[in-house]
Amino acid sequence: MKALILVGGLGTRLKPITDSIPKHLIPLGNRPLIFYVFDKILDTGIKDIGLVVSPNNKSFFEDSLDDYDKELNISIIVQEQPLGVAHAVSMAKDFLNDDNFLLYLGDNLFEDNLKMIVDDFKNGSAEASIVLKKVENPSSFGVAQRNESGVVFKVLEKPANPPTDLAVVGIYCFTPIIHKAIGEIKPSARGELEITDAIQYLLDNRYVVLSNELTGWWLDCGTFDDLLLANQEIIKIIFNDIEDKNIQLSFGPEVILGDNSKIIDSVLKGPCIIGDNCLIENSIIEENTSIQSNSIIKNSRVNNSILMRNVKVLDLNLISNSIIGKNCDIKSLEKGKSIAKLILGNSTEKIIK
Repeated sequence: MKALILVGGLGTRLKPITDSIPKHLIPLGNRPLIFYVFDKILDTGIKDIGLVVSPNNKSFFEDSLDDYDKELNISIIVQEQPLGVAHAVSMAKDFLNDDNFLLYLGDNLFEDNLKMIVDDFKNGSAEASIVLKKVENPSSFGVAQRNESGVVFKVLEKPANPPTDLAVVGIYCFTPIIHKAIGEIKPSARGELEITDAIQYLLDNRYVVLSNELTGWWLDCGTFDDLLLANQEIIKIIFNDIEDKNIQLSFGPEVILGDNSKIIDSVLKGPCIIGDNCLIENSIIEENTSIQSNSIIKNSRVNNSILMRNVKVLDLNLISNSIIGKNCDIKSLEKGKSIAKLILGNSTEKIIK
C-alpha cells in the first residue's frame, strides 16, 4: 500500500506567511507541519509516499525533505494547476499504479491512531473508506451520511443545508477503482474535480464505502488560529513523549533548550521549546511558545507564539498569539508596548510604536 499526500494548496488564508513558505512547512514544535504527517503515515507501515506539489512550492519541499530523519521513499509529483483533489490523484496515477493507497490532505493533523484506520481498510473488502468528524459548521466541509454500521450512502461537497454534522476529514483509503471513478466525473461549479464526486460515483455504482469517525482532536491547519492550536497540541505531544521515556531535561520538566542557547536573567515557563544558538536575555518565555534556532529575545515577554529562525524581539512588554517568519526584527520604541496576533512574513522589520 502506498500513500499520497497533497501539499499543493496556495494557503491564501495564511498570507503573508505563505508568500515566502508553504503552509505545510510552517514549524510546529520547531518541526515542519508535514513532518508530523510523515510520522503518522510511517506508523502505519507505509513507506512509499507520493507528494503532490505545485510548481511554485516544489523547490521548498525538495530543500526540506533531507531534514526528515526517518526512512521514507518520497516521490515528488507536480500538479501544474489547482484543479481539485481528484485531479491531483489523477496526476499521481503512474506513481500509484494498481496499488491500494492512503490519500492524505497535507494540512490535516489529528489525535487518533491512523494505523487503526488503515488496518481496518486493509482487513476489509470495501473499495474506499473515508474519515469523518462531528463539527459545528458542516456547511464549510464535505459531509457524509452513513448507516449504523458505518457504511456510507451519500457524500456532499459543502452543502448549504447539511443533512448531517459529520464532516469528511481529508484522509481516505482507496482501491484502484477510484481511478475509473475520477475518469467518469465532470468538473464542479468551481471548476475542480471533486473527490466527493468520485466517491459518490462509487456509491451510485454500488461499490462499498466505509467510514471511521475521529474521537480526538482534529485541526485543518488553514488559519492562523488553527496553526497556534496545532502548535499547542504538538508541544503537548512532545512533552508527553519525553515524560513517557523518562528523559531528563536540563532546564526543567517542560522546557526544551537547544544546543548552545543562552538564558540570561530570564524565566522560561513551559511547555515551551527553544532552538539551537538562541539568546534569551532579561525576558520571559511563556507556555505554548516555540522559537527556532539563532533567535534573540531581549527585554521582552513571549506567549503562545511561533517564531521561526533568526528572529529578533527587542523591548516588548508582551508579544502573544503571533506567528513570525524567519529573519524578522521586531522592536518597540517605547517601554510597555504589547502586541497580539502579529503575523509577519519572512525578512520583515516591525517597529511597535
